[in-house]
Amino acid sequence: MLKRCAAALLLAGLCAPTQAQTQARDQTVTVQLVRSIAQAPYYIAVDKGYFAQEGIKLQSGIERSALDTIAPMASGQLDVGIGAATAGFFNAAHQGFDLRVVAAMGVQGPVMATQPLIRKALWDAGTIRSAKDFPGHRIAINAPGDITEYFLTLMARKYHLNFKALNVVPLGFAQQFVAFKNGAIDAGFLPEPLSTTARMAGVAALDSADDGVGTGTITTFVFFGTKFMREQPKAALGFLRALVRGARDAQGAYLKDPAIAASIAEQTDLKVAAIENATPYAIDPNLDIAKFEGQLRDQETVHHEHGELNYQGQLSFANVIDASLVHQAAAGVK
Repeated sequence: MLKRCAAALLLAGLCAPTQAQTQARDQTVTVQLVRSIAQAPYYIAVDKGYFAQEGIKLQSGIERSALDTIAPMASGQLDVGIGAATAGFFNAAHQGFDLRVVAAMGVQGPVMATQPLIRKALWDAGTIRSAKDFPGHRIAINAPGDITEYFLTLMARKYHLNFKALNVVPLGFAQQFVAFKNGAIDAGFLPEPLSTTARMAGVAALDSADDGVGTGTITTFVFFGTKFMREQPKAALGFLRALVRGARDAQGAYLKDPAIAASIAEQTDLKVAAIENATPYAIDPNLDIAKFEGQLRDQETVHHEHGELNYQGQLSFANVIDASLVHQAAAGVK
């Protein structure tokens, strides 16, 4: 009897995970992201349990701009940020802050590219029919030095406008919707599905004359704090494996999949109809950031033009981009 009990206890000890094993299998990763379907691989990976399968517990939150994640990542208080590469990021990279661009996310596709929006009343009246009519009107961007400012710059170039002469108003995406409704802004930029939501609500119209500006431009990146990469290498690699699996599911007309649309709607607190009717961002199936170095360089050039960078010349991307982990992650996903 005693022998049988001892054997059972020994077997239980062998089968039960130790605290160290549980910690190794269950690592917490802190994430901050901007609410947009450009992050579709992340939402899909959460819903399908891809992070959980990698032994990762997520602590996530929403930020207005990726700019807000730089200091926490550099100080090691935040592991992962998902958003645009702002002027602040370039400045931080030049100063040697401990963070890296490790993966690509949403790419602007045709038709919805840049999602330039015009207040519906002004569109219907013919007052603004393209960015050529922007002078004298209030144009909202999400934040100075971010991707929406970059797109507005491309539009100003198209019509040979003086960007600095435009009445540019920094306003968060959520606030822009209200501002369109009450007439506080005349034009602006909303990522999908917020753009579709605004148009469905009848408060904004798509600037169809300029909807191709920025086609093929990557809008969203995955940033890792180097402390996270150094101290939790397994979690860092597992996080990217989960993201790549989500990216492989985000191909074609993926927003038409009822399960995906419902999941994204639930996680972003947006309406399912807005998700299903939104134009999906293109997603590289391997999230290969190395493909987009040239676009990052052009964004750096624009930030220089606006005087938003605190250094001269070009940043060494060897200290900015690290594609090695996502390449390894993609190779490990079948």
